[in-house]
Amino acid sequence: MRVRCDPRDLKVGSVVSDLGGYYDSQNIIALYDQSLKTEVFSCVLHHSFNREGGQGLCLSHCRSENGGRTWSELVPIEDPTQQSHDGYQCLVGDRIYLFYGWNEGTHPPPLKVVEETICEKSGRRKTVERHLEQEKYPRTDMQLDDGFWCKWSDDFGVSFSKKRILIPVRRSVIDALNPWDGFTMGAFCCDKPTVIDGAIFFAFQKTRDGNGESYGSEVFIMRSEDFITRHWGSVSSFGGKKKSETEVLDWLSQARWETLPKDSEHGLQTRRGLLLGEEPHVLHVIGERLLCFWRNELGFLDSCHSDDRGDTWDSVDEPKPLLYGGHLLLNGSASGNEAVLSRFAEEMPSYTSELNDSLRLENSPRKGLLKERRSPSGSAGNAPPALSEVELFPRSGPEVVGASATKRMLPGAFRGEPVKPVGGPERQHTTPEDAHDNTPFEVTQK
Repeated sequence: MRVRCDPRDLKVGSVVSDLGGYYDSQNIIALYDQSLKTEVFSCVLHHSFNREGGQGLCLSHCRSENGGRTWSELVPIEDPTQQSHDGYQCLVGDRIYLFYGWNEGTHPPPLKVVEETICEKSGRRKTVERHLEQEKYPRTDMQLDDGFWCKWSDDFGVSFSKKRILIPVRRSVIDALNPWDGFTMGAFCCDKPTVIDGAIFFAFQKTRDGNGESYGSEVFIMRSEDFITRHWGSVSSFGGKKKSETEVLDWLSQARWETLPKDSEHGLQTRRGLLLGEEPHVLHVIGERLLCFWRNELGFLDSCHSDDRGDTWDSVDEPKPLLYGGHLLLNGSASGNEAVLSRFAEEMPSYTSELNDSLRLENSPRKGLLKERRSPSGSAGNAPPALSEVELFPRSGPEVVGASATKRMLPGAFRGEPVKPVGGPERQHTTPEDAHDNTPFEVTQK
């Protein structure tokens, strides 16, 4: 009997690289190799033999010519190879552009200190020269000396250019607050560059301490309106002669880059909890409208829109949770019978204003601004869905209630606390089924 494996099953997937240690930022693009007359895959990733953010991080690339079944050996992108990281590819025509992080100051040379002293016996002046070891960056994958970097490949991912282009990042208030007084920026990118209406965009985050998932991180966006135009000018000379690497560098290095939001010293972030703006991505909606979303510690994705190609962003003070079909999806337990809402509930009282035209709670299961919806359980023997939904509705209904009332109205199974159904005695939910009943809860009506 012939058995066919499901290609979506990770256990039967193809291995790109297996060196042990830590892998990250892996991304693959497909392109047509004109020399082979076939489609090939180009993969870029970074790897270290220890841990995330550890020393020895190396950005590398490899290729597959048979649909991903086998891959070439990893080839380092940078020289020196260490501490290059987070590279993302963007295909423009037949050229691959690689945007990545790399710090020349990762292993800074000894600092030369010259001191003049006077000999006590002879009274002569003496010059003493010392070399002091400079402090190494604690996490080089989270810092930038000047900005991001860009290399390119004109042979369909077989190799990347020796030369690199600097993408300068504008310094802002958050940089002045970091341990290096802004000389080095705490920054990190995990967004794939996107071409939108002839301009190229990618989002990244800045941090106060050059670390990840730390208090007060902010989202910024890089944009170049003329990089793609410069690209077409760098492709070939008159008569079809291929430009040299130096000529390509001259063309591309003249592209203008902007750090957005424009004319603002602050980026986007979730204005509650730890004030995070982690691992952002920017997408095109329609026309000049863009969507930027990012991760936080509260269990959902926050987002903002721009209607002027990223110059300004709506509701910067109160971003809006990313919704799915009008519903905010929260993480659930493995069984799907409980929603992990305790931390979200703690933040509810402050979650007002334009975030969703202010949160309100109403006692009707059909009209409530916040109500748990139970997804139907599967048939016997099947586990129920592992997600619970919270509905957000337009501006209408009762006003926001206080913190204690908010906690009282959330199903007790979320906190293990008693709840008070309308028109009935106070009781404790004892089963998952009880936790998901539709009994309306009391609210303060206007």
